[in-house]
Amino acid sequence: MCLSAQRHFSVTTSAPAAAREFGHAVIVTALAPAGWSLADDVGLVISELVTDAHDRGAAQADVNVDVHFDHVELRIVDDRPRELYGPADDIAARARQRILDTLADDLVTDMTSNGSARTVAELTVDPTHTRTLACEQKPV
Repeated sequence: MCLSAQRHFSVTTSAPAAAREFGHAVIVTALAPAGWSLADDVGLVISELVTDAHDRGAAQADVNVDVHFDHVELRIVDDRPRELYGPADDIAARARQRILDTLADDLVTDMTSNGSARTVAELTVDPTHTRTLACEQKPV
């Protein structure tokens, strides 16, 4: 891993925008300017996942952004009620899912051992954009 950043949010109506700005700032800080276009995608994915947590009744969410030499891993852990875990079937949720399917190379939601919902999304990074970072397991 090259860089890891985490932030806790109270899931209010302003949380998606704040989480989007956080993710965007992490990527712009980490990557060479040529990689900054990824910041918009990362911000949008985070915003959609925090919006989903909000719509499902979560009060708190932790957003983690881990930059690796060839991908970014986003983890959102929220405290939505257990009965609201699982796929939503409304127009807004389906629209969010289409956005996430378009931007994320991999997307998995599961329950943690303590009952929190955890969503992990991965987005590909061009390794030339991370070449100046000190990364673990970076190819030579």
